Parts: sequence; structure tokens; C-alpha cells
Amino acid sequence: MRKSLSILISLSFMLLTLCSCSSAPSGSSTPESEAEATAAFKPISIYYVTTPYYNYIEEKLELAKDELDLDDALLSISTFETYEELAAAIDQTGMPDLLLLDHYYNAAGTPLDIWQLAKDGELAELGTLLEADSTYQEENYVDGVMQAGRIGDVQYFLPFSMQNSFSLLTTPKYEASELANLPEEYDLNQLLLALQHESEREDARKYVISTGMGYYLPYSAGDMLYQFLTETGFLRDVTASGAAVQEEDLPLALQHVYRIYSDTQNLMSDASLDNMNFAQVNDVFLAQLSTANMLSATYWYMNLYQHILDQQLVLQPYPYAQSSGEYGVVVDGLALIGAQSEAKESAYRLARAIMDLPASAWTNNVIATQSPMQWSTSIHRETLTTQIEFLTTYTTSSGYGDERFTSTGLTDELASQLTAWIDQIHYAEPMNPFLTQKLEDCFTPFLTGESSDLDQALASFVGSLS
Repeated sequence: MRKSLSILISLSFMLLTLCSCSSAPSGSSTPESEAEATAAFKPISIYYVTTPYYNYIEEKLELAKDELDLDDALLSISTFETYEELAAAIDQTGMPDLLLLDHYYNAAGTPLDIWQLAKDGELAELGTLLEADSTYQEENYVDGVMQAGRIGDVQYFLPFSMQNSFSLLTTPKYEASELANLPEEYDLNQLLLALQHESEREDARKYVISTGMGYYLPYSAGDMLYQFLTETGFLRDVTASGAAVQEEDLPLALQHVYRIYSDTQNLMSDASLDNMNFAQVNDVFLAQLSTANMLSATYWYMNLYQHILDQQLVLQPYPYAQSSGEYGVVVDGLALIGAQSEAKESAYRLARAIMDLPASAWTNNVIATQSPMQWSTSIHRETLTTQIEFLTTYTTSSGYGDERFTSTGLTDELASQLTAWIDQIHYAEPMNPFLTQKLEDCFTPFLTGESSDLDQALASFVGSLS
């Protein structure tokens, strides 16, 4: 089977322009009547950016409106093509009742400063609303994600989706490497060393492909670094312009991202695409940095790459820094409510409905469209568990061009691995385009090969945080 790399890259692009899953509550409130609920809901204004490829906010908003049985006239929606335009609108007219941010907010150069909005008193403090909400229980959500919506002890942001990094490796490569001999509970240092040693082997051709952040954020060093370094705990306690940096083993992590970044850039050149064919490569390492949906992406990429490569794949998550058996995520969907809003309760209800979309909304859409790559990763434990159960039995016809193949359900082993991963997430950080920009400024010369002085780049970054 000879499948060109250009087909793989193109399909990765198309798949990743689709977002993924959603959130389901274990205790949504049911109003006495839909008419009463609508009558009690005050009209609200909503701002969000329409992303270039696939707008999962629009999907979530529509479904949440249906869940609350709201009339369209109650929602005054303003959409913007860029976050620059959205920031300008807020500067001119102030905060809307409800502001929704997606993963594109994290791009370097985004001018909207949500921390400054909170400092200036433009954002509502949400603690009172959460305390009065009988349907809200923090333990229903993935550990750490609600804390990612706080500045100090104050809840200003309501998270509604998350993303994370993982790698897919071909089984022959995995079984012949140090990865197969890692202890049952390994830390990030051990994993990165094993991957480094594998990359240094001289007995086979190596190809590292980033099929993640490069396609649904501007492909840049800052984007890749922010996602990887926060999810793995090298950057912690993210604030408006700073973070705690774990410098131990950080050079090893930076070298890992360098290999992925540089190899992907090389493979995306015309010459590489023309001369490469996956059927000739039996030693492939596929790296996903990072995916908007762990569950759906795992289902799609496992089936896609196993078909194209004609090999079984192994899922390899990245643990959190030196904490064996624990993981971290980046919160990539946030809802913010204007402090001056006269309809805070209504804006809050809609934001909570987005957080807690029922799993049936996702599964019904998958069955109807034959595509599980919808929306973003849920933060709700029950929804994630339901989605894993669904994907173990879901079979569909997939394809690209004239090529068709059958995508089959997750194996029991993989389903168990994903379930354990959810239970072992204990850390989360919010998006931060300003730290992304600093990472971009300091490390791009190193990642692009313009400079080999990693120590200087690291010192420059750490200095920029003080």
C-alpha cells in the first residue's frame, strides 16, 4: 500500500479543522415549564470570533439555546473575524453580556487581555452565581479545570473545553524502543529521554510529524511551546504575564519540541512531499501537539494512520513534569460575563448550558453525520466516560478521495487507557496569548535553527517573566 505523505498531511488538515466533543452534566436543572424558563431569561448580547476552519462555539451555542428552549430574539449575537476586531469592539463599547473564547485566542499577538479586563472591573465575579447553582458541583468536572478559570481566589472565567498533547507511535517502533520498557509509572523525564534516544538511532529513517497545533492555530513556535510546556507542567500557575517555570529538565523538553517542529517544517516542503511515501517507511513516529479532542482524535487517527501505514499504533500521553501517573491540560474554551451586565443570571445560565451540553447531543450528531470530530473536548467526567463507551462500539465508513475504509471502535485496552487518563488529570492552565508571544520571541530562533544557544533563549524567557 503506497500512500503519499501529501495525502496524509492534507487529511490531517481537514480532520483538524473540525473540532470535537462537548460537555454533559450529571444534574442539569429542569424548569417547571419551558415557557417559564424563556420568560425568565432576559435578552443578552454575545460576542465571539468565527474561526477560519470550523466554529465549534457556534455549534455549542445553538445546542445550548435548544437545551434552554430559548427564542432567537433573546440572543443578540455579534461575530468577528479576528480577535483584534473583537478587542477593538470591547474597547469602544465595553463588555457584552457574554464573551466566548476558543482555542484561537491563544495565538501569539492576540491583543485581548482578559486579565486586565478583570483588573479593571469589566468582568463579573462568578463565585456567587456558582454557589447559588444547585446543578453545579466542581467534582463533576475534570480535576483542575475550574481552577484554571480563577484569578487568585476569584472565579472570572467558566471553562467549557480543554486540549492536550499525545503521541502516536507505530507498534514496531514502540516495541523496539526504550518506550516499551518504561516502568508502569514513569515520569516525563524518563519518557523524553526514551524519545530522545529513539530519535538518535542510526539504523532507520525517522520522520516526526506534527498533525496538531500547526493546523488550527498559526503554525508557530510559540503556539507549540505554550501548549506542550503548560500541559506537561514546565509552566505552572499562569498569570496575566508570567508563570512559575520548572527549569529542571526543561532543555530536554525544548529539544523534543525542536525535533517535532523542525522535522515537520522539513516534511511540509514541496521536495519532501514529492519524494516521500509512507509505504517505504516502516519506522514512523507520529506526534500530535496538541489536539482539541483527545477522544475523537484518537478514534480518527488510530483508524486513519493504521489504514495508511498498515500498522498498529500505540497511544503515548505525556505525563505532568516529574509526577508519575498524572497529567495536565490547557483550557481552550472560556465564557466571561460582563460586570455591568443587567442580565448576568441569564448570561450565566447560557454559559453553564454550554459547559454541560448532554452527551446525547454529541452522539446524536455523530450518528447523523457519521463524523465524531465535532466540538471540543468536554471537561465533564460523565460526558467523557459516555463518549469513550460510545466510541468502543462505533463503526463508520471513512475515506478520502476514492479511497474508502472502515473505521472501527476503540479497543478495550485503549478505552481503559483513556478512562484512566481522565481520572489522572489533576492540572490545568488557561490560554495566554501573551506568554505564547514571549515563547515565540525567545525560542523561535532556536527552533528554526537560526541559533543553537538554547541556554541564552531560556535565560531570555525566564527574564521576561520577572
